[in-house]
Amino acid sequence: MKTIISLIGIYLLHEVAFAQLTNCDSLQVSISIVKDCKQYNVSAQVMPSTGQYQYQWSTGDTGISNINIHESGNYSVIVSNVNAPIGYGPELVSDGNFSNELYNFYSEYQIDSTPPLNEGMYYICSNGNCLLNDWSACFDHTTGSSLGSLMLVNGATVANVKLWCQQISVHAQTYYQFSAWATTVYPNNPPLLQFSINNELLDVPLQASSILCQWTSFQSSWYSGINTSAEICIVNQNIQSGGNDFAIDDISFKEIIYCIDTVHFSISDTNQLAIDYSLQYPACVPYGGASLSIEISGGLAPYSIFINNNEGILPINNVKPGSYHIMITDANYCSIDSIIHITGDSTLMTQNNFPNVISYSSLLGNDQINLNEVFPELSSCVDFNLSIYNRWGVSVFEYYNNKNIPDLACNHCFNGHTKTGEKLTPGTYFFILEIEEEKMQKGTLNIFD
Repeated sequence: MKTIISLIGIYLLHEVAFAQLTNCDSLQVSISIVKDCKQYNVSAQVMPSTGQYQYQWSTGDTGISNINIHESGNYSVIVSNVNAPIGYGPELVSDGNFSNELYNFYSEYQIDSTPPLNEGMYYICSNGNCLLNDWSACFDHTTGSSLGSLMLVNGATVANVKLWCQQISVHAQTYYQFSAWATTVYPNNPPLLQFSINNELLDVPLQASSILCQWTSFQSSWYSGINTSAEICIVNQNIQSGGNDFAIDDISFKEIIYCIDTVHFSISDTNQLAIDYSLQYPACVPYGGASLSIEISGGLAPYSIFINNNEGILPINNVKPGSYHIMITDANYCSIDSIIHITGDSTLMTQNNFPNVISYSSLLGNDQINLNEVFPELSSCVDFNLSIYNRWGVSVFEYYNNKNIPDLACNHCFNGHTKTGEKLTPGTYFFILEIEEEKMQKGTLNIFD
């Protein structure tokens, strides 16, 4: 069965991934997705809620019911009810009951067919006393008679020595069950057996019964992960030399079949908080006179705006060249920041912009300085102040230009007179031009008759 669920920017496809396992219909998995700023938290919710579940996410995450996703895309999760196997795959161990005597295994123990069977040695035969009379005549577990075979072992005195191993091809991301039967053949010091796969020990060792010829099953489950091959082994962790004599039989390795459910879902990151900016310069390109506008998309309004760690209001006018740290925080306290680099002409004037000679004689043709003509980009775009001083530092002329009030009468013209009309004495004078109270230009002005 399939169900399509549509959310904002998120699409889910629910699919039961087993066709023949009709008794698994009770297992249902749903997906819960929560947007958290720059990531999505995705949680797999399983019904029934009781049980032990294995999660296999398409992101590569395993064993956890929720993950964080940072990018848009198509995803899926496979959920297995590992607490309730419904069956097993075919046997993967070759000759695990030793009936064919093919010896399709390898061992770090030595095989020996002559008594006594010393520590670290094994032999394949039909019962427990085929080599030693004082060992019990335990028949194999498969048939319970002398018609079958078993592996007779005298435990090594070193831990983790591999007494039986076989190489098995496996599927990735699959559960397997490893099992075997063991019995004690000598009354003292029963073995302590443990499985290992790819040199990693599984679970805890199982001590065989001290009762002679009582077969005991021991088993472990194993998840293959990324593995496609497994070296499965049995080791004896009992390293005592007295006794420690036993037999093993019916070694098995099978895939475990569970009820599973697969959910496919897509994340479309349409609500990601993002910023873009634009600069607008007046036609006269004033000194640092740009206007900065920032466009905010995604997230949740209202937004808090911080410019160089100070709260700001957009647009930002009269922006000077430099670097600006813009940080936007939305109503969910998600934030995004960016460094904006603004370049501009901070040297609109040079020393030779301002004439350094004025004459009362019309023969020189320089008897008036029109500041509109000298600084056209300043007079209409920024505020500036012109001060002229005599050689004793006394101000003889002062003019303040307001960019918002045009001077139609040329009040900003300087003709060698003070603002009140007094003619200045010919000589050398000094001027200071201040722009937006920041940039200053200084120079000399000579007045001639």
